[in-house]
Amino acid sequence: MSYSLDAKKEITKVKYALPCCDTARLCALVLSSGSIVLRGAGRFELMLSASENSVAQLIVALLKKEAKIPFDIKVTNVSKLQRAKKYCIRLSDPIEARRILMKLGILSYGESGMGINRTSWEKLFKCDDCFKAFLGGVFCTCGSITNPEHSNHMEFTFAYEDFAVCFADALNSRGINCRIHERKNTYMVYIKEAESIIDVLRATGASDALFGYENIRIKKEIVNRVNRLMNCDMANQNKTMDAADKDTACIEYIVSNKGWDYFPKSLIEIAKLRLENPDVSLAALGTLLSEPIGKSGVNHRLRKIRQLAADVAQETEDTL
Repeated sequence: MSYSLDAKKEITKVKYALPCCDTARLCALVLSSGSIVLRGAGRFELMLSASENSVAQLIVALLKKEAKIPFDIKVTNVSKLQRAKKYCIRLSDPIEARRILMKLGILSYGESGMGINRTSWEKLFKCDDCFKAFLGGVFCTCGSITNPEHSNHMEFTFAYEDFAVCFADALNSRGINCRIHERKNTYMVYIKEAESIIDVLRATGASDALFGYENIRIKKEIVNRVNRLMNCDMANQNKTMDAADKDTACIEYIVSNKGWDYFPKSLIEIAKLRLENPDVSLAALGTLLSEPIGKSGVNHRLRKIRQLAADVAQETEDTL
């Protein structure tokens, strides 16, 4: 089962105390999944569709509260292989369909005739939860979310540009950062920031999806942090080993060409310790001296040894 479907099932179960929230949610469902089918002579039908059973049940429940006459429900198989179904809810009475659409602020009449308004839905909001209900309704019909284990991505796909732009403006004005992209005659409002995706899940009441998203996000951050630390440690170890190999090579070169007597007394002990302990860090090497010194002191002495090796190479006309 997909992450999106789980979130949608949870959102459809959210109950709101005030009727204005149900009105806002029905408006969202009609705008994002509804269509007006003209039948001639000024007659038309209101059609709503859903691809998930839980969303279809929500549409039916809200229409039962609003519609004063029965409506038709039709279920069709979209794909026999995947057993996908499409749920169509039809309100065929033009008078009742007109009344509901006008109440939702979607249908209006003027001198030029009938008009469809997809941008004034915020006028329906009468309490703080109305936008949450509207947002949940839009997500149920045209929204999707990628499993956070793969990436941070939420999107809403709209058939009409004016609705998409208005919806994106409403999200951005509430601190939910989103963008619009046109794709194959549709308009996609998408969210990439994890915090904004979490804000949407929180607002729509998808608590389980929210907690699951947060847990996965935290785990990913911990794993990424551990990987960064491990990579940093590996880089430091490689750097230490490369430096130790160079030091050892210089010491062995001096000994083979000039012998131990060539070393100043102050460098003999550190040179022998480096040969005996090629894998230890500079700080650890300093503690092994008869008179321990710090990392900078060890580094200073090893630089002198490398310079000695360079001097020997110049004398013998060799290259290190």
